[in-house]
Amino acid sequence: AGCVEVEACSTPAQRADILAALVCIVGLGFILLGSFDGVNKGDLISLLSAVCYAIHIVVTGIFAREEDGFLLNMLQIGTGGILGLVAAMILEPHPAAMSGMNIGSIAYLAVFCTVVPYLLSVFGQKYVKTSTSGVILSFESVFGCILSILILGEHPGVRFVIGAMLMMCSFLIVEKIFLPLPKRVAVEAEK
Repeated sequence: AGCVEVEACSTPAQRADILAALVCIVGLGFILLGSFDGVNKGDLISLLSAVCYAIHIVVTGIFAREEDGFLLNMLQIGTGGILGLVAAMILEPHPAAMSGMNIGSIAYLAVFCTVVPYLLSVFGQKYVKTSTSGVILSFESVFGCILSILILGEHPGVRFVIGAMLMMCSFLIVEKIFLPLPKRVAVEAEK
């Protein structure tokens, strides 16, 4: 997300953000790509989605600092919901019946797994750099894999471990944790 910002990437802090973004992308590649034999259609869709998501993080970061976070969240969730509903009505078969359990499950997912976390994310972006926010939000795949290990008993592969370590390094880079304290203070002063 740091690369997508409009600013020229000339200061050491901005170069660190670019390095962190690249390390994060490589880490995600280790975790998400099916194989390193070649790129398939799903990989291209994932890459396009990641670029759109990075742009979305930057734009949300800009508006979150100036606008009402609750209104911004409702506008984005509402727009996504309406577009998703229209696409589903056109592209998906209509359900024959909906039980109360189905409706309750959809409502739970909509409120507690989408609206509330996204609202917290928008409010969080008001107080952190866009690049930090982007790296933190990209940890979703790492957390998903960790939960599959803890809950489902899956066994992590070497690629997951390497990818998770690279993503952790990207977080350390974006937060300048590798720098000695006096240099970190100087880099923070540049902002």
